[in-house]
Amino acid sequence: MSAERGGKGGSGLSNTSRPLLILETVATQGPPAVTAKQIVAATGIPAPTVYRLVTTLLGEGFLERSDDHSGLVLGRRLSEIAEYFARQ
Repeated sequence: MSAERGGKGGSGLSNTSRPLLILETVATQGPPAVTAKQIVAATGIPAPTVYRLVTTLLGEGFLERSDDHSGLVLGRRLSEIAEYFARQ
């Protein structure tokens, strides 16, 4: 789901693809944690968009702040989804 795979760069991605690219970036660029600034650099998504989407993903439990508050890590909500699929 990287910007390169999409062929358009971060700013050309659909509104639906951007949060998924952020999640993928946190998963692949960490651990221990990834900052919003690192997400911007890795994805090419404009900084205001990254910050807005990160806020939403935090609120929904898909991302969490790291224990030391140095950045972002994948959230419990993703673990719950993975567990659901593991039971299938």
